[in-house]
Amino acid sequence: MRLQRGVSLIEVLVALLVLSFGLLGVGALQATGIRTNQSATMRSLAVSYAYDIVDRMRSNAAELTTTPAAYNIAAGATPAGGASRAAADLLQWKTDLRSFLPSGDGAIAYNAATNQWAVTVTWNDEAASRAEATTTKSVQLNVEVF
Repeated sequence: MRLQRGVSLIEVLVALLVLSFGLLGVGALQATGIRTNQSATMRSLAVSYAYDIVDRMRSNAAELTTTPAAYNIAAGATPAGGASRAAADLLQWKTDLRSFLPSGDGAIAYNAATNQWAVTVTWNDEAASRAEATTTKSVQLNVEVF
């Protein structure tokens, strides 16, 4: 009777099969991590742009005090050009949202009863589309500027 040396072809194939399933699992985890990271980046950008317009509003306290609704704008609306600083701020803000967020848009609404502005930024988050039913995401800040 001969002594067996080395490994048989079947053992090698089984080891390759187990290794292949493990590598497929690692690849799936990597893809999920990339999608989640991209979604988090979009959310961070949206929050940053929401705070950007709030900072612009705070720096324009003179116009905001006399005309609190100067920064009101609906989602999907294009700011009308004008000589006021609020119009220039809104135009720059909307341009930035459309440039840096996929299908980015924003809205600002002033509530006179509470003296607060509701700043909403929306974007299309395709990275989360497989895990969730909707791809449209939004961030809303309710702030009191002064």
